[in-house]
Amino acid sequence: DLSGLLSIEAFNTTATDQSRGNLLAELEYSPHLLHFMTGHTSSVGSIAFSPDGKSLASGSCAERDTTGVFCIRGEIRLWDAASGLQIKEPIVDDLDAGTILGVSFSPLDGGQTLISVSEKGDIALWNVASRQLIGHFPVGNKMILQSVAFSPDGKLLVTGGCSQPGGDSNGYCNQGEIRLWDVSNRQLLMPPVLQPPGRVYSLAFSSDSRNLAAGDISGRIVVYDLSSAQPVGRLLNASDQNTDPAWSLAFSPDGKVLAVGHCGNWLNYACIEGEIVRWEVASGLMVAAPLKGQADIIRSLVFDPLDNGQTLFTGSFDHTLLAWDMPGGNMLGQPVPGQPGSIESITISPDGKRLASSDDTGVILLWDFAATPSIGRPLSEQGYGSIELSLAFSPDGRTVASGGLGNTVRLWDVTSSQAVGQPLSAQNGHVTQVTFSRDGKTLVVIGQDGSRNVWDWETGEFTSHPFVAQSGNASTVVLSPDGTLLASAGCADQSELCTQGKILISNLSTGQDIGLPLHFPIAKYAGELAFSPDGKILASASCSKLNILQYSGMCIQSEIRLWDTASGQLIGQPLETNPGIVNALAFSPDGSLLASGGYDGVFVWSVSGAQLKYQPIKTSTESLAFSPDGRILAAGGSRSITLWDAASGQPIGPALTGASMIVYSLAFSPDGKILASGDNWG
Repeated sequence: DLSGLLSIEAFNTTATDQSRGNLLAELEYSPHLLHFMTGHTSSVGSIAFSPDGKSLASGSCAERDTTGVFCIRGEIRLWDAASGLQIKEPIVDDLDAGTILGVSFSPLDGGQTLISVSEKGDIALWNVASRQLIGHFPVGNKMILQSVAFSPDGKLLVTGGCSQPGGDSNGYCNQGEIRLWDVSNRQLLMPPVLQPPGRVYSLAFSSDSRNLAAGDISGRIVVYDLSSAQPVGRLLNASDQNTDPAWSLAFSPDGKVLAVGHCGNWLNYACIEGEIVRWEVASGLMVAAPLKGQADIIRSLVFDPLDNGQTLFTGSFDHTLLAWDMPGGNMLGQPVPGQPGSIESITISPDGKRLASSDDTGVILLWDFAATPSIGRPLSEQGYGSIELSLAFSPDGRTVASGGLGNTVRLWDVTSSQAVGQPLSAQNGHVTQVTFSRDGKTLVVIGQDGSRNVWDWETGEFTSHPFVAQSGNASTVVLSPDGTLLASAGCADQSELCTQGKILISNLSTGQDIGLPLHFPIAKYAGELAFSPDGKILASASCSKLNILQYSGMCIQSEIRLWDTASGQLIGQPLETNPGIVNALAFSPDGSLLASGGYDGVFVWSVSGAQLKYQPIKTSTESLAFSPDGRILAAGGSRSITLWDAASGQPIGPALTGASMIVYSLAFSPDGKILASGDNWG
């Protein structure tokens, strides 16, 4: 969209903290979003998790005829749910059966078999490992399908659509039809059930697979008892007008309530308000008032099966997801954007921890809607512009110091969330680092120009030590853990393009540089420095390759260099890291690991062997911090923080949400029980 293009152009023109923040906010504007999965070129109408939750299947169209209207080759793609990456090549259906409307893993063999249903009525079985066709269901006279549903246990399959196309009403269908199949033997369980005139638009099983709900194009809904194939109770409606299609259906986990998604308000043939109607199955009475919160048709519904139906997720044609509290019907937050197109399908993983959604542009998103609350209220009311670049806990864990682009340092009481005293002005440019002395009595503040400000916050005494580390502002200035060394990164040639960077390591007590300046390539994107805990190694990250022709000089490859601070010599060879800009560097407390984070993920290196410890962690990152015991790696990004097991690279729990925008700084308390974050809203 236009705002995204403008953010990219602004970042390419001037790579400031604000332009970087705006760009990341555009690229990753939801704290719940885990993966953005692309590959399909047509609408994805069906997605399904494997029984173990490790894989996701999606069905779509691979090729259309010359008119661009009719699908002649359907396709199924498999995805790794942990990384969001596609698994091998797509499974392509060459039978001219149309778009794949439904996919499901068979629970009978642990998900080794995949079942697909096409719009022309073909039902096929596929071997997941070999991607070979196993066989077909004997469908006989095929019908044009509109809807497909699998029972929760995967043993039953129901298809709905039109058995007699034609006519000028009811969706050009003279007779709707439902067929129920036994997946184990591929046989029809009962004769086809004829619906009232009108195409069958939606289908849903109850959690015990005893009841089946079917909705048609006119909004009529029938609930069938599958043991007798007879309707349960009276005919239900999607709306009072009885004219709007029943676009989506979902039973509550206890089977007592049926939720119906449709359009609640049309204006000039366009839906302007989605609506969810809830019916009590036994009595046929409406449960409370309809739920309204999204601006278009409610295309997909799913109850969370692990919280006894207390949460209902809805996906709309307005590109948003929304969570509802049941049975009260209150919205849990605001509609969540992110889907490029109109949402077609949503599904929850077997463990209930993730939700997948697909749309009519072929994009699939993987979400984590669990949220961990923050402790207390935000420690600021300053608003946008005060980007917090550095945080530090006092040794006793009772106080947090923050500093950033606002040229100001503040102290905060952790227990009360209140500011301590008046803010301290750093005087000379932005604050790049704040750190407490080991006795906690003194706060050292480093400015962007290399100046060192010392604040005895118990007595209020303040002294400034102008110490220009680079001629002109440095891109990064950091203080060693013991407070004796200052390292700064800047441009060596002082040109506008800046083709070479320079690092100075200086002794603060003498004011002298240690060794010769350290040089590295392309300072335009140099910016991150980190001392090892013992101060013997300095890590620097810089851009090693620009794609000048295609992206106006955008960095497409970064590298990390390790330097001996005593001699100023390079240690080993540069480490080729993030395919893009490195936004953060962090050593583990014992100095054995080095983490680098950027828009393309987090790389964790073994310092001694200069080897990747495990595959990169796929999470867009602006800040990093290890817990004091080194077991947890925290990564801050857009509006959220993710926690990872530092030894294995596996995620720990849900994302921590609550930040207003980009999380630029992180700090653990000395005991590791509290994590503080600073964002670009202060």
